[in-house]
Amino acid sequence: PAVEDECGVCDADPNNDCVQNCNGEWGGDLNACGNLWIWLGFEGNFIENRWSLVSTKYNAEEELVNDAVVAQGAPTEADVLTYLNWSLEPGIYRLYLWGTAGVIDASGSFYVNGEHLADFDGTLSTHGSYFEIPVVSTPE
Repeated sequence: PAVEDECGVCDADPNNDCVQNCNGEWGGDLNACGNLWIWLGFEGNFIENRWSLVSTKYNAEEELVNDAVVAQGAPTEADVLTYLNWSLEPGIYRLYLWGTAGVIDASGSFYVNGEHLADFDGTLSTHGSYFEIPVVSTPE
C-alpha cells in the first residue's frame, strides 16, 4: 500500500522516504550534520541497552582491531529513534550494540556523506555484535 512520508510524497517505496536532518528538518540538508549519521532505536527493555562507536586501525599482523572509543551512550526511551552524528576522519568505524539481557531488539539506519548506506532491524546477540561503517572522506 502507498504511504505518505514526512515530506508529503505518497508511494509504496520506503527506500525513497525523506529523512530528518540533525536540525530536525524533514528533507533538510544532511551534509550540515557531519559525514556519519545514524538513526538508532531500541525496543522493549531499553534501560539495559548501550551503544559505542569505535575507531579502528590495522595492527602489525594487518588485522583490523579497535583503536579508540569515539562516542558512547544509552537510549532514553523505548521504540524511539535517536539521531547520532559526527564529523569523522576517513577510516573504518564499528558501532557496537549491547545489553545485559543477552540479546537486544534494535533498528536503525546508517548514512555516510549524505548517502544511505544500510538499514537494520531485528534481534541481535549482544556478545560482540557490531556493524562496520566505512567513512571515505572528511566533511567539507
